[in-house]
Amino acid sequence: IQTKIAAYRDTINNLHDTIWALLNSKTAPVYQTMELTPTDYSIAVDANFSDGGSVITKYVFFISENENMSDAHSDTAFTNMHTFMNLNGSTTYYVSVEAINSKGETMSDTLPVTTLAPPTPCNGVTSLTDVDGNVYNTIQIGNQCWMKENLRVRRYADGTRISYGKINEPYKDLYADSIAYWYSFQADTGSNWFIPMYGLKYNWKALMRNSASSSSSPSGVQGICPDGWHVPSDAEWTIMTDYVSSRSDYQCGGVANHIAQALTGVNNESLHRSLYWQGCNVNCAACDTLSDLHLRNTTGFTAAPMGRNYYAHNPSNPNLTYDNTQKNAYFWTSTKVGDSVYCRLISYDNPTVLREKVEVLDGLPVRCIKDNDGLAPTSYTITFDVNGSMDSMAAQQVSSIGKVNDFDDNKYATVQFGTQCWMTENLKYKTGEVDDGCKLKGEREP
Repeated sequence: IQTKIAAYRDTINNLHDTIWALLNSKTAPVYQTMELTPTDYSIAVDANFSDGGSVITKYVFFISENENMSDAHSDTAFTNMHTFMNLNGSTTYYVSVEAINSKGETMSDTLPVTTLAPPTPCNGVTSLTDVDGNVYNTIQIGNQCWMKENLRVRRYADGTRISYGKINEPYKDLYADSIAYWYSFQADTGSNWFIPMYGLKYNWKALMRNSASSSSSPSGVQGICPDGWHVPSDAEWTIMTDYVSSRSDYQCGGVANHIAQALTGVNNESLHRSLYWQGCNVNCAACDTLSDLHLRNTTGFTAAPMGRNYYAHNPSNPNLTYDNTQKNAYFWTSTKVGDSVYCRLISYDNPTVLREKVEVLDGLPVRCIKDNDGLAPTSYTITFDVNGSMDSMAAQQVSSIGKVNDFDDNKYATVQFGTQCWMTENLKYKTGEVDDGCKLKGEREP
């Protein structure tokens, strides 16, 4: 018996020594690596620590514009990844991370990272104002100048009001496509906090006003857009997406048409991104809209997931409702196809920009495009041959300054010669009459 007791005592002592050794072998977390991924407005942080044998219970992320971190801002998280938002573009920041477990805390190295340059606003047109006083930023994509935000106007450019279409109410007159309506984000909650971020939605009648469908580039349809801007056609949308697809820095995974992320964003990143774009959880594409913050909104287009309004097609009870909020961003075009209309769709679970069809009764957001595609006036050098002598007049600089319309709605391109503005085409009045404001050769009366 004494022998057995001694053996048990030795076993217990050995177990005690083992436990004591294990307890004393646990340490504070051990820093390993940190990866920083910047955009023009954010920095994604991925910090790697080993746990030292004891579970890491908290991470503290620090960021500052000063290398000594004297005025650092900190955010606490329970995972090793975090994204700092609302940062300035083209700015160097310093980032460090502290990991904490029951044995102590460990600070990472402090690493510098420079945010990307912000996307470029349109040449000479950084913003525009609609008739209601709403101000919109612009973005240059290729040779096109786009609004960076969804339209939120409630009147046409001439001041004519557009009716408000309420949601989830069985208005029979709303089922007709002859009435122009604007709609809010979701149901009528009495709140408008979301309007500066998401804009408003409009039916086809409101979008086009009295204009016919157009597939031209430019569309020539002002519709609901401010003066100097127009509703983009299906062709103009294709020009934009083709340009973005041609840029390797906008592509996800090196695939040309995987550009949804480069066009996706919101105007207010101060709240968590899940309030805006819903992440994909099942059957997700490798390049869905939220899979790579580094690519997100690199074009500056800032597509927001406003969804769409649609009618339950029941003529006796035409109930207006909405769907795909936080999942899909729809955009009107000016181009009909049969009884439907082409639109563009950016979905939370698809890496491409989709060309879809919607009904004229649906409510979709609108992005307007500038009439002259946002280009600065084009300059040319012309040498005039006067009386057969090529050197009798010095070369002059001229600039294209847009188009003018006559009373028959014929459109003419114009060109600037010094202080004179000329039409580049002969007048083509059907009546044969010439307006008193025109001189010979089409010179505009000062």
